[in-house]
Amino acid sequence: MRPVTFLLALVAALFAPASPSVADDDAVATGNDETSMTKNAEHGFDHLVIGISDLDAGTDRVTELTGVRPVFGGEHPHTGTHNALASLGAGSYLEVVAPRPGVDPGDSQLAAWLAGLDALTPILWAVSTTDADATRARLESAGFTTSEPEPGSRRTPDGSVLEWRVFGLSAPQLAAAPFFIEWGESTPHPSTTSPAGCGLTRLEVTSNDNVTLRRLLESLGIDAWVVDGPQPAIRAELSCPTGLVELVAPAG
Repeated sequence: MRPVTFLLALVAALFAPASPSVADDDAVATGNDETSMTKNAEHGFDHLVIGISDLDAGTDRVTELTGVRPVFGGEHPHTGTHNALASLGAGSYLEVVAPRPGVDPGDSQLAAWLAGLDALTPILWAVSTTDADATRARLESAGFTTSEPEPGSRRTPDGSVLEWRVFGLSAPQLAAAPFFIEWGESTPHPSTTSPAGCGLTRLEVTSNDNVTLRRLLESLGIDAWVVDGPQPAIRAELSCPTGLVELVAPAG
């Protein structure tokens, strides 16, 4: 089963990550600010979620590819997963997510599915909003149905608290569509507290209905590359200390 298709039903379950303190000798919040997407006052690319079966192995692989080592972010108690984060600059970041060790696959469909990913695989992407209710109203006026916003919060290892609201698209069913996140006013964005050095230069998405996906993004003033392809996919290109890095779901 293709990752982005499988995860349509799990978008709302994967809450935003915790954001840890970063050691003084780590670079933070100064990544390459190039981006493939037009940000506006209300919406913009927020983060890319990369799945893998083992977080340590995923962190090592990202470090090898990019020259930037993601920092441990925290745990998602309701999904049996944990993550590591790296800033992509300009209010955006990369999230590596994997099953937590010892989690019973029968207790978490997401953790069980991630356990089958041997390689780094782009599985989700998020769009930030300054007002979740207004964004939902705009989408609904354009003919889309969304889930109810789910609030969340997390205390990080340095004692700060992250707060957010997240929602997704309920109808029509669009593979590779983003989910949406509104960060709390006093919450530090993970891009400001995670190791920096990389920037997103291009994000390509292929859906089961590219025309409708383009219409969804255009309704929010988001300019992304929606490309034709044989099946739904997410592909990201990063500019990093090691050069250009491509993240794409393995074939098969």
